[in-house]
Amino acid sequence: MSGAGRGVRGWLVALVCAATLCSAAPPTTRTITQLKIGQKGIGRTVFQGEKIETFDFEIVDLLKSDGFNADMILIKVSGPKVDAIGGIAYGMSGSPLYIDNDLIGAVAMTTADTDAHYGYATPIADMMKLWDTLPTRPNATIGQAGPLDLLPAGTPVTIRGLSGRALAPLARLLTARGLKVQAGPTPTPPKPTPAQPIDPAQPSEAAIEPGSAISCALTTGDVAVEATGTVTWRDGSKVLAFGHPFLRGGASSLFMERAYVAAILPSHTMPTKVAFPSSGPVGTFTVDRNAGIGGVIGEKTPRFEVSITVRDTNLNRERVLRLDVVRDVRLVPALVGTALLQAMDEVMDREGAGTASISWKLDADGLAAPFVREDLVYSNADIMSEAVSGPLFGLEALLRNDFAAVEPKRIDLTVNVSDERRTVRLTGLQVDPAKAKPGQSVKVTCQLQPYRGQPFQRELLMVVPRTAPAGRLVVDVHGRDRAGTGPVNQAALLAGGLPVPTSLADLLKTVAASQRGDMLWAEILSPEAAAARQQASDQLATLPTADPFGEETVSVPTLDLPTGATAVPLAKAEARLDKVVLGRLRESLTVIAP
Repeated sequence: MSGAGRGVRGWLVALVCAATLCSAAPPTTRTITQLKIGQKGIGRTVFQGEKIETFDFEIVDLLKSDGFNADMILIKVSGPKVDAIGGIAYGMSGSPLYIDNDLIGAVAMTTADTDAHYGYATPIADMMKLWDTLPTRPNATIGQAGPLDLLPAGTPVTIRGLSGRALAPLARLLTARGLKVQAGPTPTPPKPTPAQPIDPAQPSEAAIEPGSAISCALTTGDVAVEATGTVTWRDGSKVLAFGHPFLRGGASSLFMERAYVAAILPSHTMPTKVAFPSSGPVGTFTVDRNAGIGGVIGEKTPRFEVSITVRDTNLNRERVLRLDVVRDVRLVPALVGTALLQAMDEVMDREGAGTASISWKLDADGLAAPFVREDLVYSNADIMSEAVSGPLFGLEALLRNDFAAVEPKRIDLTVNVSDERRTVRLTGLQVDPAKAKPGQSVKVTCQLQPYRGQPFQRELLMVVPRTAPAGRLVVDVHGRDRAGTGPVNQAALLAGGLPVPTSLADLLKTVAASQRGDMLWAEILSPEAAAARQQASDQLATLPTADPFGEETVSVPTLDLPTGATAVPLAKAEARLDKVVLGRLRESLTVIAP
């Protein structure tokens, strides 16, 4: 928002949502310079169901500024309906305002802790400018990098299908961006009138028209995240709504759905519409800017299909969630992660320790083949967070990569969880021979102790590189480092012995090669690589646990390493066990001249 815009809007701390008049042709409009204090008119919105009704308003003041989209109209609303609920309600934003059948603007804002009969309208001239920035074709993946712009507080966002533990992190994420989050209703709405082409001469109550309730959604299906407001203006298939931004993402691809208003909760401070979509997607909101949102009815929204299956083997329970997610890479990981958390919470009905096997397959434009990843994880404190973090950070790395666009089309994610502790700890290590020539095989014998089981040994073979110089090397045997399920950053790559990716193909290999929890690794390292690996691991150990639902990847300072140092191993071998491997041991290996 511009400085001038902040002068008028910055202290407005609660956004609201509303409606517009339907006629045979788009109505005539008036600019703010054609308005006068004291003029009266009518507004249109939905108070219950899908029926559009009117309310009265009067212009109290005209707040003009030289800033872009900074003009505002101060109004006072009245009439039996708004008086009964206490004034302007959350969900009325976008409600069109008319003086002598001329459209002047849309209800957009009110202030906290004041009489809710007073509010602010965005002039229609500013909303019409949205068409100047309308994309010429549908957007697929948006928001390639960077956080979402913060909004003035109060935009109401309803979340359905999430509860308790799964709702909290998503609510925290959206609230931090200035959105007002509320849990949504769960009852099935009355069957709406089927959507049909609009006949301007004979408008239908169920049609999308000025004054209709409308939802702008991030997800649909078993988990829904949507903001409900009001249609301000319609011209053919083009629609303007809200009178304020949703995510202020500019060119966007957000689901457009008709909405049903179940009730309005009265309040002395700020009434709230209880509303939910009454249809599937009927179009796409393609622009989301300061003065409102705009979209096209009938335009198909690019979507990311998500299928999640969670089974609890102890309780013999299963939960399947299916949802469609907008292709906004800034939000996809968190939305998928919270849906997975919800499915696990429902199936497990507990918190605490456990083991989980995880598999996921991502199909996306930009990938030559579907990306497949499997893992086994254990936590002695919180298996849900441990299971969610791997797919979430993997999606984050792939979708927000620096090399090429990856437009997600579908992900299938399966988790099998139990309260069993499936772990094995590395307790001993032997290297034979301890002195070897370049090109010679080395046997690494690992002593392993399963949790409450009989100890056993596993042998791994490696070959000393023929180019290895004479001198001391390090044999490093370990399970997964802490970095294995966390963000892909410098410390994580060093701790995992992985090179820094220089292309999308490299990144795919890096994410795929991130060590499974049930893998036992043996690696031959140079002393410098061993030191770099240890330094990275030590640094990761001092960091707070990465929040898988945080907006930004955890930032790790550049490590102070010797020039040319690398953590990539000279040789490695691995064995897949049926348990999560814990521990790390090292032994020296001396390379002798041939």
